[in-house]
Amino acid sequence: MGVSREKLEGGREDLRDSPEAFDDAFGGFAAPKTPVLLLVFNRPEFTEVALQRLREVQPSRLYVAADGPRHGRSDDQSRCEAVRALIDEVDWPCDVHRRFQDSNLGCKRGVESGINWFFSQVERGIILEDDCIPDDSFFPYAESLLSRYADDERVMMISGTNRLGCWPSDGHSYHFTRHGTIWGWATWRRAWEKHDVTLAAWEDPAVRRQVAEVLGDRRQYRMRAEQIQAVRVGQLDTWDYGWLFTLMRYKALTAVPRVNLVSNIGFGPNATHTFYGRSSGSNIPRLQLAQPLIHPPDVVADRDYDAAFYRAVHHRFDVLYRGLPPSVKRRLKLLLSAGRGRREPGRSLL
Repeated sequence: MGVSREKLEGGREDLRDSPEAFDDAFGGFAAPKTPVLLLVFNRPEFTEVALQRLREVQPSRLYVAADGPRHGRSDDQSRCEAVRALIDEVDWPCDVHRRFQDSNLGCKRGVESGINWFFSQVERGIILEDDCIPDDSFFPYAESLLSRYADDERVMMISGTNRLGCWPSDGHSYHFTRHGTIWGWATWRRAWEKHDVTLAAWEDPAVRRQVAEVLGDRRQYRMRAEQIQAVRVGQLDTWDYGWLFTLMRYKALTAVPRVNLVSNIGFGPNATHTFYGRSSGSNIPRLQLAQPLIHPPDVVADRDYDAAFYRAVHHRFDVLYRGLPPSVKRRLKLLLSAGRGRREPGRSLL
């Protein structure tokens, strides 16, 4: 995507995307050419909403990874079949690729294997779970940044979610952070290939020190260390903490839009991890990101955003959790790890 340069007050250059991404035939935006991976499981009500959203923007290549039914759950078979039947109803010009599991792999292996499959076939892509509903402007934003930072090893992730709702970003369309949220995101094969699903590097003291240095805050490090260790030893069945560890291990940056572009509608009693429907992350209103994009001049983490993110999203839970007796902590971990083999789909706690 082309970039035009115009002088701003003070001599700074205004880095704006060219108008090539816009097309009135698709509500003001061109149909996405970037491949999209949709992760689904057993929730046809959410999958239907996600597919309707995709129908409106009409990506030309759609990959669908579906985890299989859980053993001993009689309703899973019919619900998984209902989800898969919805994929057959894709009715816009689109190449659809399917990867349907016969049995359940769980929250960690199910998602990671689906993303592995995706990037075995594409160089870059957009990833959505069935309950992550993006605004139209998410797609040109993701496509623009996938092109702009394709060869920039400092950037490993493009997030569509701004957990704070909005952030000034110094007048730019997005900023960079150490805290990436996977509710609607994009990345490259070159980044995902660095992800070690075993998290073996966590055992290296030098790597742990680097993670602490990246976070720059002892409280945040303690919280993340417990999460990563729980996944490493199998106490917690989720994939996103491992991906976050990969980002921190390589001191990677995530781009976050100045306004939230994706709503997570999946909070509630039927979710595996995000079961508290009144969470601050539940159904954050999605807004439209003004086009063309205005790019920040520097590729560096916005430390003010990082601090505000931690205070808003994690601090209260962290304080509460640390005040619990060890026996209650163990039970809480068991409750969360009960998702092993229960993907709905790979619910994140990020």
